Amino acid sequence: MAPPIENSGAAEAAGGEKLSPSGLPIREIPGGYGVPFISPLRDRLDYYYFQGAEEYFRSRIARHGGATVLRVNMPPGPFISGDSRVVAVLDARSFRVLLDDSSVDKADTLDGTYMPSLALFGGYRPLAFLDAADQRHAEIKRVVMNLAAARMHHVAPAFRSAFAAVFDAVDAGLHASGPVEFNKLNMKHMFDFICTALFGGEPPSKAMGDGAETKAVKWLTFQLHPLASKVVKPWPLEDLLLHTFSLPPFLVRRDYANLTAYFAAATASVLDDAEKNHPGIPRDELLHNLVFVAIFNAYGGFKIFLPHLVKWLAAPARSSTPGWPTRSAPPCPPAERSPSPPWTGCRW
Repeated sequence: MAPPIENSGAAEAAGGEKLSPSGLPIREIPGGYGVPFISPLRDRLDYYYFQGAEEYFRSRIARHGGATVLRVNMPPGPFISGDSRVVAVLDARSFRVLLDDSSVDKADTLDGTYMPSLALFGGYRPLAFLDAADQRHAEIKRVVMNLAAARMHHVAPAFRSAFAAVFDAVDAGLHASGPVEFNKLNMKHMFDFICTALFGGEPPSKAMGDGAETKAVKWLTFQLHPLASKVVKPWPLEDLLLHTFSLPPFLVRRDYANLTAYFAAATASVLDDAEKNHPGIPRDELLHNLVFVAIFNAYGGFKIFLPHLVKWLAAPARSSTPGWPTRSAPPCPPAERSPSPPWTGCRW
């Protein structure tokens, strides 16, 4: 998504038609936004419920003669989003314009057309919501990249330990009672993995006790609920609760305070180093940025990625496809448990 771009280097053809520097005619971007307030609401229902995200864009591409750069409304719309109007860039060739910082302002666009309350981030605007032209963007990014480089050799061991803990818990649960909820175990141990890999020290499950990962997920939910769909039934109730108004940040204030207290201790050495080498960044602002990086960027990704990977490995088509590699394991004594080839495959 990008705003219309003015081309200052345009020339004119003999017939008066404007040409781009490459000699191609400059055309008006197709599409439209419809009736204010009503059309964004209708498009939101199409996007989340009646068509789905892919068909929403496919239908509009077809409606405008195959154009892959077009004007559309982007959910969530009223009342969360102040302005739903965007220019959607839907092909790989045009996508590169989004990498041109001189043409696209990326401030407050991480979540699309709405910006979560800054109260969720201690009153600061995290790095992911800053435009590249903002001086703080380069300073905070430098600290984050230095942290990633310094901790790169800790990632694999921490992941191996957390991953083994997940499947040890799965095996123990299957042996003890039968059904096991993989996603719940994954949430806990992947949160430990991210914090251990990035900062070392005591993992949150020990420092904060049971429920540390629940507080992290709750905090994420208050940021991302306008993007969620088909999690509450019936859908009209979901649309009213999740897509119409922002959930009040005070409901998650205590949980975020607990998370911040943990990260203040876990990231103390990083913050001390940044105060010496990057004095332009307030310590408190950098702390809230590190919380965001660890939970939103890293943990949020693994929380979604790993369950999808396991689901993909467990699909019947995987084991029935000719040539699909299989992993054998030594025979186990008879036990009341379900066969789990994905666990063995992932462990390998």
